[in-house]
Amino acid sequence: MPIEYLGYDPLPHISKQPVQNLMGSPQTTASAPSPQFGSTGGSNIPLGAATDLSGCVSLIGPLQVCWELSTSNMQATVMLKILGATIATGTISKEHPCVMLSGGNDMAKAELKLCLVDLSKIVLSGKACAFETCKSFEIVLVSW
Repeated sequence: MPIEYLGYDPLPHISKQPVQNLMGSPQTTASAPSPQFGSTGGSNIPLGAATDLSGCVSLIGPLQVCWELSTSNMQATVMLKILGATIATGTISKEHPCVMLSGGNDMAKAELKLCLVDLSKIVLSGKACAFETCKSFEIVLVSW
């Protein structure tokens, strides 16, 4: 599915938090359980595992999706960010190949599904809105 701009708000169920709440603790709304490993700067990738690929993609306005992927254990930590502040995070792996992330504030909001497909790519699908402009998409976020 190509990126499609929408003429309506497809996410009325996501509450709008004031911007100043962005600097508080992250609101994790991932629907798959995240294994608890040692700390590597905020991700769930185990200590000693190499982060082979990482990056961020701008979705719309201040919304970004970021990832830290370890191909040695086929696991990725994915984050939804607004203006660089993480508002939701989750982990995908062979055992838990998909995760839902959602959240927002008075500038932007998103509801996303990220899936590890064929142990070779992460597919991102969902809807995102910023400043009254919304779009839906299903794209390959990263492949290796």
